[in-house]
Amino acid sequence: IEDISDDNELGPTADHILQNNIPLEVCITSNLHTNMYKNPQDHPISRLHNLGFNISLNTDNRLMSDISMSEEVNNVVESFNLNEDDINSITKNTIEAGFVNYDLRKKLIG
Repeated sequence: IEDISDDNELGPTADHILQNNIPLEVCITSNLHTNMYKNPQDHPISRLHNLGFNISLNTDNRLMSDISMSEEVNNVVESFNLNEDDINSITKNTIEAGFVNYDLRKKLIG
């Protein structure tokens, strides 16, 4: 996000990430717990998603953040008014970027 201007002009790193569909592992609750952002609405996930970045929603450290994946998704839906298509797209990106074998990822995506 640091390489994207206020008027959404991409710098070279952001452009490379977008053009190559590199997944961005986003962990909102963890980012809040580490004081990276003061509240969920300050988080750039919605902006990144709307710009077409490959967002992978994650929990980072479930034990320290005391958050499940379901809770993280629910928080994102509530904080950013994402619709079912948005969540399905982000969930598909998350599974595709996962560190499990290809056949299992393909099965999970259906």
